[in-house]
Amino acid sequence: MMMLMVMALPMMVACGGGDEDTTPITKSQLIGTWYAINDGWILVFTQHELSRYEFYGTPGDYKLKPSYDIQYYTIDGNRIITEKGEAFVSIKGNTMSVTGNSGTLIYTKYDGTPRQLIDNLNGK
Repeated sequence: MMMLMVMALPMMVACGGGDEDTTPITKSQLIGTWYAINDGWILVFTQHELSRYEFYGTPGDYKLKPSYDIQYYTIDGNRIITEKGEAFVSIKGNTMSVTGNSGTLIYTKYDGTPRQLIDNLNGK
C-alpha cells in the first residue's frame, strides 16, 4: 500500500490529523534527488518540476525503470502542490517525510542523479 502512496505522491490529498510538522519548507531544501529504498521510488525536484522514477530489485542488483513522470509543483508552507494533488512535507537535514491519506513515507537525500544513485546502491 505504501508503494501506491508514493506513486500517487502528487495525487494525494493529505488528511489533517494535526500530527504533521507545520514548519514551512523552501525550494532550496527540496531541490535534489530523494529516494525511499523500501518503496522503490526516487523523486527529483528542480526549481519548478518534480520527476518520479521507480526502481526495483534486491540490494546489489537494483534496476531503474526506463519511464518516469514529470509534473510542475509549487510550495505552500509545508505542502507540495501539483496539478494532481498535494502532500504535507517535513524536511530535517537529509530526511524528508511525505504525509498523505495513505500514511507517511520517509525519503533520504542523495547528491547525484537517479542513475548514479542506483549505481551507488549497487556498490559500483
